[in-house]
Amino acid sequence: MRRFFASAALCAAAALASACAGGPKAMGPSGHLVVVVSPPMASLLLDEQPLSTARSDGRLRTPLYVGAYRLEVMAPGYFPIYRDVRIEAGKETLMEVKLRANPDIAPALDSATQTPTLGPRMPSDAAAPL
Repeated sequence: MRRFFASAALCAAAALASACAGGPKAMGPSGHLVVVVSPPMASLLLDEQPLSTARSDGRLRTPLYVGAYRLEVMAPGYFPIYRDVRIEAGKETLMEVKLRANPDIAPALDSATQTPTLGPRMPSDAAAPL
């Protein structure tokens, strides 16, 4: 009998230690975040963690646990946008985000990869360097 209680106490202590040490957390209710972003090549961060890339039409749908999140949307040549998002159980939360172009920075495409790069916008009538 004494051995049984000692064994049970040891198991309980081990379970408590693993839970406190960042062990598996209980799954909670979830909902979905749907983001429609323009321009479609924008990068999305949720609580400073990258989200998977939006489709070519700028739409992204991802499941999330219920709670409050911080959404960041950014793209080369555009001002970033920050939005607070609340996910509710069993519901889709739609966020439509249209970035505003930064007039001081023009998005340029890398000729080899066709991906956006940052570069200063040059006036069309700028004199060529001598």
